[in-house]
Amino acid sequence: AGDAGGAGPTLGVYYKFALSGDAGGLGTYNFETGTDEEHYAYMLRLTGASGLILNAAAATGSGTTPTAPTLTSLADNSLIVRIMAADDDDITIDPATVVSGQRNITQDASGSGAGTVSGAAVYVSQDTAGPNPTVDFALNASESWRAITLAIEPLEFRFALGSDGFDTLSLCSLEEITISVVNRVGNPVTNFSGTVSLSTSSGT
Repeated sequence: AGDAGGAGPTLGVYYKFALSGDAGGLGTYNFETGTDEEHYAYMLRLTGASGLILNAAAATGSGTTPTAPTLTSLADNSLIVRIMAADDDDITIDPATVVSGQRNITQDASGSGAGTVSGAAVYVSQDTAGPNPTVDFALNASESWRAITLAIEPLEFRFALGSDGFDTLSLCSLEEITISVVNRVGNPVTNFSGTVSLSTSSGT
C-alpha cells in the first residue's frame, strides 16, 4: 500500500494474528492519510504462520529497479515476503512473472496519470534459516520507491515443563508440574489444540 505524497510513495505493512473462526480477522480495514492521496492496498491471508514476523529490512531509493533488501531469517521454513511501493503508474500490470524465482502476490497501480501510486509483492519459502539475497522489482520509468523484506516464522509448537522451560523433568516424589506450549522464542501459544502424551523413563 502507498500514497503519492510530495516526498514520494509511502509504504505501510500491518498484520494481525487471526484465530480459527475469527470473522473479524479478515474484515475490511480503513487507513487514513493526512492529505487526499491515491492508494493501492491489498490483504494477504497466510496459514501455517506463527504470527511472528521475526525480522524485517527496509530500503528506499529512486530508479527503475526497486530493490528489496537482503535479510537473514532466524527460523527454518520461513516465508520470505518482499513488498515494493513506487510513485506514479510506470509499472506492468499483473505480469506472468513479477520477479524471476519468486511467487507472485500482486503487481498493480492505483490508476493512471498524475498522482498515482503502484506496488508489487512476491514471496518464496526458505527451507533453512540463513541469509537471503536482494531482489529487484522492475519499473518502466525512473521513480521514487520504497521496499521491505519480511521473514515470517512457521507455526511450530514447543513444550515447556515447569517454570524453567526444560523439555524433560526429573521427579523424585509426587509433585505438581505445569506444561505450557511456547513458540520458537519462548512466547506462550494460546491457541494450541492437540494431544499431549506423557511417559516415564528408567522404569519409574
